[in-house]
Amino acid sequence: MLNPPPKLMPVITRFNDFRYFLIDGGRSSAKSHTVARFLLYLAEKKRIRIVCGREIQNSIEESVYTILKDLVLKYNLNFEIQKTEIIHRVSGSAIRFRGFREQGVINIKGIEGVDILWVDEAQAITKQTLDVIIPTIRKEKAKVFWTMNRLVTDDPVYVAFFSRPDCLSIHIDYHENPHCPQAMIEEARICKEKSEADYRHIWLGEPLSDDDIPILITNEMIDNLKGVFHDHQFTKKIISCDPSQGGDACVVMVFENTRVVEKRTLHLNDTMKIVGELLITAQKHGISDFAIDAIGIGAGICDRLQEMGKNVIRIVSSDRATDPERWANLRAEMWAYLQTQIQAREIEHFEDPELKKQLTAVRFEPKAINSKGFLKLEPKEKTKERLGRSPDDADAYVYGIWGLRDVDYFRGEASGVYPHERKKAVYSGAAGW
Repeated sequence: MLNPPPKLMPVITRFNDFRYFLIDGGRSSAKSHTVARFLLYLAEKKRIRIVCGREIQNSIEESVYTILKDLVLKYNLNFEIQKTEIIHRVSGSAIRFRGFREQGVINIKGIEGVDILWVDEAQAITKQTLDVIIPTIRKEKAKVFWTMNRLVTDDPVYVAFFSRPDCLSIHIDYHENPHCPQAMIEEARICKEKSEADYRHIWLGEPLSDDDIPILITNEMIDNLKGVFHDHQFTKKIISCDPSQGGDACVVMVFENTRVVEKRTLHLNDTMKIVGELLITAQKHGISDFAIDAIGIGAGICDRLQEMGKNVIRIVSSDRATDPERWANLRAEMWAYLQTQIQAREIEHFEDPELKKQLTAVRFEPKAINSKGFLKLEPKEKTKERLGRSPDDADAYVYGIWGLRDVDYFRGEASGVYPHERKKAVYSGAAGW
């Protein structure tokens, strides 16, 4: 049953020499299958506890449960396959599955006394999770397997273990796997013809550079808005504001439906002065609805505007998303919503090169992506580093497009404060709003 690729034989022959095993490489290189077969073999020989973990596991199907189950059935092994674990009928070895991060909290319950921890898709493990896992594996002869297709050069697991003397590190690709199906070899060839960069990452396991990490909103998406004009029967108006934090600019945008009719950049960090400027702008355009970043001094701005009878949608980017299995937080949900609106051409074209540059600078957090399309954005600090400045224009734009959902056509006011008391938006067939 073992029969691993020759390059992976040291995992078996030198198993007793190392505490950690780091196996990285591209697709169809037999990394996961080799470890799965070896662990089943070990579980037959003596009673051991194995935990198969990953950063996020929303269901058992997202784990390596299926690989292990298929091997048990294929070779008629003496394991009992249960809904959440696999138990050897003779040795009593138990293989269990868990996600380390549940609802934003790191959960290491059940891994303290394991004999073997196998973390597949280890490229998704964050440094924060890694710093909790490692001290938890306390057994003297415990082993930890990391299998991964490295996403970025500074991957926490790779950086922490690649050069450790107690870690066996092996890189293997599909062409070094004699068991690689011909169909996969053909897929690799096609991928290489289409994109050398994709081929080197997907099939050769090379990490992505910052420039290769996919962005949420592309220049092509924005350019595709050219010629879009919506003839609205009614008008929604809202003012969005990203108050200045730590010396950043305070950007104010005035929206009429999806069109920005005025943009102001205030170099202020005084709450009452910003409120005054917002009220002047609101009076000019006849607007009583605001979408404002409520973090930091933004909270005071929101409070004062509400005291004056204005309708305020408070934006707290770190808030829980409406569907946490799809978005990491409200920030990711808002940006995903903007993406869908741009792709559907529900937003009118804009001629603002700075806004375009900032919108296209925001990128995914590749480690967070899973089979359900879970979306997490990179930390804002990384976007700021890439741009050389904070993406204040982009943030204000996202707040405005998001806030328009809660503005009623007929009353011209917000229907509530996110995420509570929201009314369903009124849509026109032509505009989609």
